[in-house]
Amino acid sequence: MTWKTEEFLKLVEKCYGSHQVELLRPSLCSLTWKLIMVCYHAYEAKEKLKIFSTDRDSENIKEVIKQIFLQVSESKEASNFLEAQFISEANVIAFAQSLHSTADILAHVIYHGLNFESYTEGHIDENILGLSNVREKLQKLGIDLNILSAIDKFLNSPAFVYLQAYVNTTKHRSLIDSKYSVFLSDMKHGIIISSFEYKGKKWPEKRADDFTTKDFKVINEGIISIGIEMNNFLEQLK
Repeated sequence: MTWKTEEFLKLVEKCYGSHQVELLRPSLCSLTWKLIMVCYHAYEAKEKLKIFSTDRDSENIKEVIKQIFLQVSESKEASNFLEAQFISEANVIAFAQSLHSTADILAHVIYHGLNFESYTEGHIDENILGLSNVREKLQKLGIDLNILSAIDKFLNSPAFVYLQAYVNTTKHRSLIDSKYSVFLSDMKHGIIISSFEYKGKKWPEKRADDFTTKDFKVINEGIISIGIEMNNFLEQLK
């Protein structure tokens, strides 16, 4: 599944003119760049924990367990292991904050890409422009139900709702505890994000690797789906 962004730009130009493309281009380029940054942080979060030379899982796990015991005993031998954990966790947080910001950037892409300003009462102040109020305006204007449905699916997906809770907590309240663990069930190891509470809802602990791979896949596919529906709408409009 691919969103043809170059085609999107061409369709916007055909429907609304080159001036609208110039309004759209900065946010569309920023969305692409932010997703590249997200992938970079996800890669670094995982890569920094590959501090062992062996490729054999059983030997790898033994070495991890050894390092954990050294860490508990406050041994100087565990310094590299501690540093790897810190860098990995820092990249998980950066991953989350970068990914969360794509929703706001996407709102600008939708706003300019569909030329909300051409509709009566379509204006939204730039300072408060976000995906939720773009969605509300989209519904009021009755522009396209398929785009609306794609946005709703994106906003209501468990992956995005968790991301929103995680980022709003770590960015505005406090960092969420994390710990390094060995998962004997599948012979893997990595950081676990501890459970936390946000707006009265308790979120269970989550493997950081699942957060940066499975959750990201869902959110990225949600963005692509919205983009595809916008292309389809503009194709009919031109």
